[in-house]
Amino acid sequence: MSIRKTVVLSQHEPAPLSFRLPLGMDTQLILTFYQQDGNVSDTDLASQLQLTGRSTGRTAVYPLPATDVVNGRATAYIPGDDLSDPNGWRLRLLGTVNGEPMLLAVGSVMPIAASGFMDTPADVIDQINLTFDYNQPVELDVSVWKDTTKGAEYDLATTQIVARLYDMKGGQIIMPFTVTVVDANTVRLSLTADQVNVLPASCWWDMTASTTGGATTIAQGAVSIAGTVIPPLSTTTATWDYQKPPTSVNPISGQIIHSNIEQNLLKVSIYSTLSVNMDPTLSLLRLGDEIVIGGTTWTVDVLRLFNSWYEIKVSPVAQDAVSGVTPVTFRRP
Repeated sequence: MSIRKTVVLSQHEPAPLSFRLPLGMDTQLILTFYQQDGNVSDTDLASQLQLTGRSTGRTAVYPLPATDVVNGRATAYIPGDDLSDPNGWRLRLLGTVNGEPMLLAVGSVMPIAASGFMDTPADVIDQINLTFDYNQPVELDVSVWKDTTKGAEYDLATTQIVARLYDMKGGQIIMPFTVTVVDANTVRLSLTADQVNVLPASCWWDMTASTTGGATTIAQGAVSIAGTVIPPLSTTTATWDYQKPPTSVNPISGQIIHSNIEQNLLKVSIYSTLSVNMDPTLSLLRLGDEIVIGGTTWTVDVLRLFNSWYEIKVSPVAQDAVSGVTPVTFRRP
């Protein structure tokens, strides 16, 4: 159940604050703080709620962290089995104003036997789930707003946007996003492919907006990373017998066939001229990797394995390398 109340801050006396609490039901107390002039108090007051039982004299303390600083909201969670005094509780609300501790409100809380009406809490944090791909960089453009109607922009000249990845919801930070301001209320969140590749297959993220008044979480959600990590390709050079026959034939051990009628196709034996098995290197080739023979550099487009040789479609369509036994380099740009 959610209970919503307002508190008007005053330097002269604490505000009145009383409500009824359903026994045995988990309850959220959502407070909105206002200044004397009627504007919301957009400062994190680091407040806490103290409830002292009238019969037991026991005091329970509940933190009231800011959940929406811009709109002056803070929320406390009261477990349903935490309070049981039939005569109710005395309420004290404390916080920090202008760096000084202050009694913000006083009042009472009375128990009610009925569970009351269920109330859906206000959605102050956007739930946005993300999906990435291993081996691919991430770039997300995000527009940030102060309100749900998207009528009030954050001033990114005075607001710092921070986005982080966690090992789980409520867990440890494992990596920050790089945050770049794109325009007046848009930021770009980015990760390199190498950063994506060290993430677990599932994790959590959030994004906060920080001003001099405090920090507000404005988005969060689950993160899923699809695919598998491609191992890095170390630049490797070995020798092959590079041949350019007039017709399409398959290579024997130690050969690269680059026929006149298939100039966009290299057929590469998995064995070099020294009978070294080069499959550990050839199997790592991916789209965009490079093959260099003499002054010619080809880019890998498609790669397929046929028994003891690879068929590699390349670009550009060029057959300028000199035939014969020659060094061949495989690299990832």
